Amino acid sequence: MVVDLAGSAQTLSGGWVSVDGLAWSPVGDEIWFTATKGGLGRAIHAVNLSGQLRMIARVPAPLTLHDISPDGRVLLQRVSYRSEVKGSFNGDPQDRELSWFDASLPADLSPDGHTLLFGEYGEAGGSSYMVFVRGTDGSPAVRLGEGTAQTLSPDGNWALCVTHSPPEQISLLPTKTGQPRTITHDNIDHFTVSWLPDGKKIIFAGSEPGRAPRLWLQDLEGGNQNRSVRKEAPYPLFSCLVMELR
Repeated sequence: MVVDLAGSAQTLSGGWVSVDGLAWSPVGDEIWFTATKGGLGRAIHAVNLSGQLRMIARVPAPLTLHDISPDGRVLLQRVSYRSEVKGSFNGDPQDRELSWFDASLPADLSPDGHTLLFGEYGEAGGSSYMVFVRGTDGSPAVRLGEGTAQTLSPDGNWALCVTHSPPEQISLLPTKTGQPRTITHDNIDHFTVSWLPDGKKIIFAGSEPGRAPRLWLQDLEGGNQNRSVRKEAPYPLFSCLVMELR
């Protein structure tokens, strides 16, 4: 956005999942910036003061714009990202490599330590990201679907994920047989979700338009009947939630 000297703000562009680096063009008619709406591959974009966007350049790597000189030269940084998953299981003498593509992030581990739930959030994961399970013995990963990986069911037959398109909804993905299904259909942006130990209920954090984040409890066998289990939080809610439900 741009803000004038009177304090009036105007949003020129939105919807980016990563924006890092921006600068005025030499004549001041555009703002150049490096951003992406999915994955890690930031490209160079330009937007004018009317909000019209155009693509400047894209390369097979994330870019960060640092500055533009008066003569039009651009100072860019090419960035290389990779996140990996490694672990020691069942008495392994060394860590085992369990990464799959370029940005693997672990989400959950089955109680017996044999199954890893993880997500891919880089270029290979695409704009909607991908959810996988993989045996900790190093067997090949199995793609379950799209979204942000959350947690495995107590019996290991299902994985919870959150879709990437707003408002973000909660979906169930089968780890063995079965059909994927979306279990919320509302205007709540869901951003973290977990099973309760009985495997029949979930608890999730989310925010409705114009309201602070809250927690909800949902019975999976009773449909989309959500009830709030606490008042609005005066602080951000993160993915580690410890509470007693009565």
